[in-house]
Amino acid sequence: MSAENTLPVEETSSASECRLLSHDKNIPLSPRRERVKLRNRVLAARYYYWTEICRRREDDVRRLLCDNEFFVEERTISNALLEQNAYLSQLIACRATRRELRRLYPGFDWSR
Repeated sequence: MSAENTLPVEETSSASECRLLSHDKNIPLSPRRERVKLRNRVLAARYYYWTEICRRREDDVRRLLCDNEFFVEERTISNALLEQNAYLSQLIACRATRRELRRLYPGFDWSR
């Protein structure tokens, strides 16, 4: 993959430096909100994987994510995808590969 198509990865030297900010950029998010934001980012990556790489139908992918991977309601999936729309668009634009997704999120199976 070329340098201009690299995926956005936030790297910090320690966990304490990895504080995400709310929409107004001045209020730090709570640890729970950080985890939800990170979960939503992984969820968007999984959605991309199933729809773009594995070529599954969108409604089937939502059901799969709800029932088999994240154990949340479909509405939660929809909200997460809305929140992570920019990230999902970046994944689509740079055509992220299974290898890149595996490197970013090693806890998931990217080989199906």
